[in-house]
Amino acid sequence: MLPGTAPIEPIANILYGVPENMSQIRALIVDDSSVMRKIVERTLRQGGMDLSSVAEAGNGEEGLAILRKQTFDIILCDINMPGMDG
Repeated sequence: MLPGTAPIEPIANILYGVPENMSQIRALIVDDSSVMRKIVERTLRQGGMDLSSVAEAGNGEEGLAILRKQTFDIILCDINMPGMDG
């Protein structure tokens, strides 16, 4: 940023209301491995994300069912899962 100029808000913040400092993030983690879901959550938290809520699903069908009831700021999804994959 140049001296005397105001910071430019990222376009995602304007369009989607994404918090600039990535605080209070609502996350959905979809993976058939419960261990991997916990690893992903821990990695996000260690990376500095202030996760206000984390929902988990064991496959794509469960993930879609959760999405019908809630909104999320970030969705992390495995590609290969039983039933409906990512």
